[in-house]
Parts: sequence; structure tokens; C-alpha cells
Amino acid sequence: MSSQHGLYFPGGGTVYKTFTFESSDVPIGTEFDVNIDYGDDYNQFQFSENSPEKRPILIQFIIQ
Repeated sequence: MSSQHGLYFPGGGTVYKTFTFESSDVPIGTEFDVNIDYGDDYNQFQFSENSPEKRPILIQFIIQ
């Protein structure tokens, strides 16, 4: 199994990861998605938008 960002989720553990991107990569007002593939056929994703407030956007996944 490969990971684009080197993230692995240990069973029963909590993982926090911060990604920083430039507005040239995701311009203000542009939507982006966070996608996690795990197991054989399991997937979770969430959408958000790069806001002009320059504040962190928190996205949480619960994998059981």
C-alpha cells in the first residue's frame, strides 16, 4: 500500500496532519477535497473551500 503524503493510520490511534498550500495552487474561493482510501474498498472524502480569512480549515475523519 502506498501513501501520497506518507500517512498511515494505526488501529486505535489518532493522527494529526497539517498540510499547507499556496494560494497559487488552490486560489481563494476554490474548492478542494481531502480523500482517504483505506482497506480494500473503503474510502472517505470531504470538500472544503480556500477562504480569504487565512485561517486553518479542520477536516476530520473517523476510521473504525
